[in-house]
Parts: sequence; structure tokens; C-alpha cells
Amino acid sequence: MNNKVNRYRRYRRPQRNTKLMTLAVIAGVLVVIAAIVLILTLKPKKPAQTSSNGSSQTMSSQTASQNVSSTLSSSSAPAGSSSSAAAGSSSQQAASSKPAVTEYTAYVPGKPVPESPPVDANYFKDAVFVGNSRTEGLMLYTGLSAYTTAFADKGLTVKTVFTKELVKKGDKKITVSEALKTTDYKKCYIMLGINELGWPHDDVFISNYEKIIDEVKSSHPDAKIYVQSILPVSASKSAKNQNGISNERINTYNKLLLDMTVKKNVYYLDSAASVKGADGTLPEAATSDGVHLDKQFCTQWLDYLKTHTVK
Repeated sequence: MNNKVNRYRRYRRPQRNTKLMTLAVIAGVLVVIAAIVLILTLKPKKPAQTSSNGSSQTMSSQTASQNVSSTLSSSSAPAGSSSSAAAGSSSQQAASSKPAVTEYTAYVPGKPVPESPPVDANYFKDAVFVGNSRTEGLMLYTGLSAYTTAFADKGLTVKTVFTKELVKKGDKKITVSEALKTTDYKKCYIMLGINELGWPHDDVFISNYEKIIDEVKSSHPDAKIYVQSILPVSASKSAKNQNGISNERINTYNKLLLDMTVKKNVYYLDSAASVKGADGTLPEAATSDGVHLDKQFCTQWLDYLKTHTVK
């Protein structure tokens, strides 16, 4: 009997040891798996790297980008503007990040006045502006009228400068030509031409423009004379080609004006560059009628004048 018991014990003892070892191994594996799961759960996630096509972004970076875009749009784009105006604002932001110009570059006849160190509104205190309703808009929307003198009127042309009595002088009105002779100024900014685009003879336009310059030189020989390029119109306005108003015609006139500035030894400002889009037209969002500029684009125009002066 004792021999049977001993044999049974010898048989059962290894069997129990094997089961215990198996259970220990299983428990150890479960502990390792649990530890790995815990580590993966608690490990902070790294922001996703942007792929070469920029398609992979984390939600936080997308939200930040949307917030920045919203801020730029609300602070820069005019109310009711379309995405093209917002794009123009983005371009301005990019341009403003360029290093500021600190030195003057010599003016080269036959080319526009180069970019120069910026001036403030006080620079225009001894200036006079001559122009049509677009110049009126510049004065109104930018507040420039508080600093400078403007002889501007809706429909003004290089001819009516000499015939239309619109400048108040005492108890009467005089022509712009007469006002230019009797006003003190050291700079003269002229923008005319949009109302003359339908004229059949280009030489009549230029000859009258030259006459204005000659009178300014005669009465104010030391004044700097800036001839501004004609601003473009919108693509839809240009397509209608009413009264000769088209961007093709404007480009023709601007070339004539540039050549005239060489002949008359005055300065040419490519003001059109400050408001036209990539296609060379005035953005539809910048104007309500295809011709006249809203506040934002008038400000861009003024910013151009502030950064394009000569010594």
C-alpha cells in the first residue's frame, strides 16, 4: 500500500509543477501586454508631419490656420468683398513682410518712379492733386483731403481743366488752370485720361496734357510734377467698351503718357500697378461700377504714392 501511495505522489508532483509553470507564464504574458497597452495609451501623440503636397495636418494646425485667415480677411477685406479681395489682402500681407526700402534710387526717364523710403501724410501738405472723380474718391476714402489740396471733379478732362470753373476762389469760381497759377505748392500730382478714352485723336489728348504741364512749370518752376498712369477698369467694364473705356485703350494712353514724361522731363508714376490684379484688370471686388475704387483699393493707391517719391 505504501509503495502505491509513493508512486502516486511521485506522479502527481511533476504534474502540479507543470500546471503552475504554465499559469505563471500566461500571467507574465498578460502583464506584459497590459503594460504595452498602458504605455501606448499614455504616450503623447506627435503632430502629424505635413506631406509633400501639404495634405496631412493635425486638427489644431487646421484650426489655427483658419483663425489666422479669418483675422486677415476681417481686418483687410472690405465688407461684401469676394475671395479675390481677400487674396489681394494676402498679397499685401506678403508684400509688407519685405524689408523696407531705406535709400532712394535715381529716377530713370522712360521708367516709372522706383520704390523709395515711405513717407507719411505730411509729405502731401505742400502738394496739389489734379484729377477726375477717381481722385475725388482718393481724397474721400483715405482722408488725404485733410492734408493736401485737390482740384478734382467728376468728368474733368485735359480740356475742361482750362474751361470749367469749379474751384472756389473768394466769392467766385475759377478754372483748374487758373487755380494752379494762384496756389502755393511744391508737388503736383496729375491723373487724367479716363474720360478722354473715347476721343478719336490721341494727339489732342497729349497736346492738352502737355499744356497743363507747361503752365505748372511756368508758374511753379521748382515744383515736382508727377504724372500718374490711368488706373485700369474691371474686366466686365472693359468688355462693354462704352465710350471707349477699355483696358486696351488705357494701356495705349499710358504708353503715350510715359513717352510724354520723357519729352517734358517730369516724373511718371505707375499708380495702376497698385490696384490691378494678376490679369492686369481692376478686380471686380474692388469696385461697384467697374471704374471707381472702394476704400481698400484707394488706400492701396495712396500707399503706392507714399512709397514712390523722388528727392
